[in-house]
Amino acid sequence: MINAASLRYRTGVAQNLLRQGVGWWLRELAAMLPGPARAFLGRRSAGVRLDIDSGLVSLTILGKGGNPATRFPLVDDRSEKMRSTVRSALRSRGVGDATIIRLGHDLVFESDLDLPLAADRSLHQILYHQLDRLTPLDPNLIRFAHHVTSRSQSSKTMRVHVMVAKATTIDGAVKLAMDLGLRPEAVTADGGDEERPYDAAVLWRAREGGQIAVRRGRWLRGLELAIAVVLLMTGGLWIHKTNNQIVSLQKDVTDARRAAISTQGLVAQSNQMKAALTAVEGRRSALSPLKIIDELTRLVPNDSWVFQLAIRGGAIEMAGYAPRATDLIARIQGSPLFKAPKFRSPITVSPDGNKDRFDLDFETKQASR
Repeated sequence: MINAASLRYRTGVAQNLLRQGVGWWLRELAAMLPGPARAFLGRRSAGVRLDIDSGLVSLTILGKGGNPATRFPLVDDRSEKMRSTVRSALRSRGVGDATIIRLGHDLVFESDLDLPLAADRSLHQILYHQLDRLTPLDPNLIRFAHHVTSRSQSSKTMRVHVMVAKATTIDGAVKLAMDLGLRPEAVTADGGDEERPYDAAVLWRAREGGQIAVRRGRWLRGLELAIAVVLLMTGGLWIHKTNNQIVSLQKDVTDARRAAISTQGLVAQSNQMKAALTAVEGRRSALSPLKIIDELTRLVPNDSWVFQLAIRGGAIEMAGYAPRATDLIARIQGSPLFKAPKFRSPITVSPDGNKDRFDLDFETKQASR
């Protein structure tokens, strides 16, 4: 029989995948578009900078067309009121939510290294292997950026300025920006031009995430667009197939529900029939009172009599007088209808002293069919 709960779970999973898949494809397609196309579609370059220091968080809306930048501090930087204030400020100045995060000096470790000019070709890899000497932290738990500050042809050396930040610090800064309703594009170290924040040391980019950044060449953008079109076509086919599967699963759930209701009715009827058969079987196997009395009349001798008889289902209690009460035990044990006779109390002498007073009980055997 089809498991209705399992079918409902599979239907929910398919619907979630459908919603998430469409959103992911649209976001990826928008991110792969060239700059002019993104501008045409309303995706502006980052015009907002979020400055984070150890004791202060402030938001700076960069000026355009010679206008000065506007900066204001964020006191309660995660409240809904502050989110509303930030959204209103962005709308009033006509900028998008793309944001550059800039970490202050207190959150960044800086150092200078003197390296040979030959190291310029693989400078990033060399600096990565030098991080364990510069900081006590695991290189996998930090992010770093660098730029060459000077070169000396006479000594064949160059000086490299290295900036290092904890990965947890960067993750916290990105989360803070998202809590404010902003879309972080990069995390930089303090420095660089006010109007060109990417000139600062970039510690993290939204399009990287630890992977190779998207190339800016036109041929690669064309390839990315072609891949996006193929993904959209494939996604359309997948959505159509998923819709058909959802309809089929919903039909299976409905059929399973009906089958479950029908099965519950059959189970109830079966239980009622079993109870009725048990009652009938119990009546068939029980001895009738007349048959019990007839058998006791045969077992009790003529010189004995019974003054008390109680029949409670298959249990019988009997009290009376007999010349030898112990003979009744043997008679009852030999009967084909009774079993397990025993005295309920000690045998006593009758008032005339001629007979034994007995009080015993025994059980009926199951009637033969």
